[in-house]
Amino acid sequence: MNLSYNWLKQYIALPPKPEKVADDLTMHTAEVDEVRKLGENLDEVVVGLVESIEKHPNADKLLIAQIKIGPESKQIVCGDLDLSERQYVAFAKVGAKVKWHGEDDWTNLEEAEIRGEKSFGMACAGAEIGLSDKMEVNVIDLKKDYGFSETELKLGTPLNKLLGMEDYLLDIDNKSLTHRSDLFSHIGFARELAAIYSKTVNLPKLGNLKAANKVNLKVEVKDKELCPRYMGIVLEDIRIEESPEWMQKMLVSYGMRPINNVVDITNFVMLEYGQPMHAFDLEKLATPKIIVRPAIKGEEIITIDDQKRKLTPEDLIIADEKGPIAIAGVMGGATSEVSDKTTTLILESANFNKTSVRKTSNRLALRTEAVLRFEKGLSAYLPEEAMLRAVDLLKEYAGAKEASALKDEFKLKPKVNEVIVRNEYIYRLIGEDIKPEKVKQILSALGFIVKKTNGAIKVIAPNFRTDINIPEDVIEEVARIYGFDNITPKPIVSAINPPSYNPTIVWKRRIKEALMDLGFTQMMNYSFYGDKELRNLNFDPKTHIELANPLSEDQKYLRTTLLPGLLNNVERNLYIDENPKLFEEGHIYYPDNEMDMVGGVIVGDSEKVFFDAKGLVEMLLKQLNVDFEIRPIKERAEKYSKFWNIFNNQADTEIRAGDQVIGTLSLISPEILLNFNISGVGNYAEGKDKFVVYFNFWLDELVKEANNDKKYKPLPKYPDVSIDLSIIISEDIKWNEVEKEIKNVNISLREIELFDVYKGKSIPSGQKSFAMHLKFRDDSKTLEMDEVEKYRKEIMNKLNKQFKAEIRK
Repeated sequence: MNLSYNWLKQYIALPPKPEKVADDLTMHTAEVDEVRKLGENLDEVVVGLVESIEKHPNADKLLIAQIKIGPESKQIVCGDLDLSERQYVAFAKVGAKVKWHGEDDWTNLEEAEIRGEKSFGMACAGAEIGLSDKMEVNVIDLKKDYGFSETELKLGTPLNKLLGMEDYLLDIDNKSLTHRSDLFSHIGFARELAAIYSKTVNLPKLGNLKAANKVNLKVEVKDKELCPRYMGIVLEDIRIEESPEWMQKMLVSYGMRPINNVVDITNFVMLEYGQPMHAFDLEKLATPKIIVRPAIKGEEIITIDDQKRKLTPEDLIIADEKGPIAIAGVMGGATSEVSDKTTTLILESANFNKTSVRKTSNRLALRTEAVLRFEKGLSAYLPEEAMLRAVDLLKEYAGAKEASALKDEFKLKPKVNEVIVRNEYIYRLIGEDIKPEKVKQILSALGFIVKKTNGAIKVIAPNFRTDINIPEDVIEEVARIYGFDNITPKPIVSAINPPSYNPTIVWKRRIKEALMDLGFTQMMNYSFYGDKELRNLNFDPKTHIELANPLSEDQKYLRTTLLPGLLNNVERNLYIDENPKLFEEGHIYYPDNEMDMVGGVIVGDSEKVFFDAKGLVEMLLKQLNVDFEIRPIKERAEKYSKFWNIFNNQADTEIRAGDQVIGTLSLISPEILLNFNISGVGNYAEGKDKFVVYFNFWLDELVKEANNDKKYKPLPKYPDVSIDLSIIISEDIKWNEVEKEIKNVNISLREIELFDVYKGKSIPSGQKSFAMHLKFRDDSKTLEMDEVEKYRKEIMNKLNKQFKAEIRK
């Protein structure tokens, strides 16, 4: 956003140095990136007259031109730049600063020899001397492009003097204005400066419109959400000519090329008030009727840049009864463009939905000054001021007269937004004791209506401030105009209280640390997955919460398990680790519940990885001091596992603490691993059989069972006595059942360890062998072998009675 220093001075008395204005705006309103003196590189660029043009004797595509710049003439070598004899051009002398093709940095122009011919300067395009990056690549024609007469074009006159570019531009950082749509104008900044300097803004005096009925203008707005307000009026007796010199200079200083008085006035009002406007040639319309509607699929429009653009129903357009004549808020159409023959026009001043304008602009890759303003969310009250100002200027400089009544299609006017701000809250947020009188003075200077209430103020923002909604918005206004550098620095005085003890947070950290100590790597995945994961895991979409606005098709559903993300992690990590161990902590979601989980996967080369995983899980639980039991799952209806059918029934267990299920430990079916490219196929698992075990804990349940109770015992005084026992038992009986019965036989049994399970030769069909180490100890004496043998017999009697077990011989 550029601001003209001279333009601002028309509305408010400013300090003599523009650098001071820039500093004050930076400290109070918006960051000024640069103060740029206009024409500072144009001292050596002068008015020149093309005397003659001839072909270069040594190059087919080059020309030699003689340029008269006063008493002397200069020879230049150039390409075909649309030069013609008797043409007045911007001539850069040797030593002038130029930008090659308008793209490079400033460089000093030097004398050159091109194909044997000397060149003592160059005829410049606008972009090459910094006048505008929007001009054509052809050289500037001072008569045609800027409307100067021959009497005004004195040869050798520096261009900055000719163009009256004795001004400074303040380059504002647009990012600091995103929320302030009112500041994309000179009057918007004049209001700010008036509040900063405690001055009065001298706004243009606006006239009144006369009702006329020569033309029955009709306006139909079909979507008032996308177009909250549309104003239009027919003006006749229009004279198309050059705009006044002062207006042309202001437009040029901003970087806009003057066109004619009508177009220049609409551009001038946009830069002055911040309201984009457009004029349609009435004679080029089907009827004097404006229709504001979404485009119809397949419609096309040729815009004023002569580009054919395809429209979609998401684009809002301005149309007559035949078709589109403009893209609302973006660009006008070529078929209704004002030309030298225009005598009657429809002047438009409207308010369009910012989101709609931005989407259309992005889709068409079309950025304009109008888009820059509309996409910020302009006030719906602004079109009226802009309309009155534009009509006044058209009457004065184009001879315009009203030919119709003013049509104003205005949706329900925005509700006045009152904000209540308590005095102590102002102090608490700013940290400075600003007196209520000063607060009122600051807000009043910004155009706010301020009313005092009991210990507070009621604030009504001016209609051009669409960004004021909450007390903090008002307090920010007070702080920045008061001056951040005027706020006395103070230390923060506040009680720092330790947070209340939260066992879940503490144990969650402990669990993560324990898993990492066991060799696991932590993963962090999105809480969503898509149809691919549902298919891969045979999940039912009906059991999931589907998002109304997913980021992508791959993130449609809230996850009901951590498993899909972890399996995807395994597939991506197989190339760096053949058998990774990964875990994740995070939330899962069901239609009627949400819970925090910790889950992990262990990869191996055989089904024995299940026992490795079981050992790791047991080590984790022992570190957490949990009294647990791992046993086969008989029915997967507990803890929402009814949604899963993806595990190997032979290695599918639940982890219990007392009567409560706190987690599961399961071997994943090979078909599921195949779907995730983990086993047998895929980028890194080609030809390899992989086995994956998944464990998970319901975090709240696990935390309930974890504890820090530590019981220390003295070292035993008497030695242990160990024996081995091998039994034959029915293959239907699980080890945990046998282990439980053995532990109940004798209190002298200290440890029991299963070291072998065998089925096959020498074992009867339908049976299997358990081989175990048993360790006994008596804390009061040394055990004799006959006592140990007695214990062994007690154990076998119990096992025989309970399971019909026999000693393997």
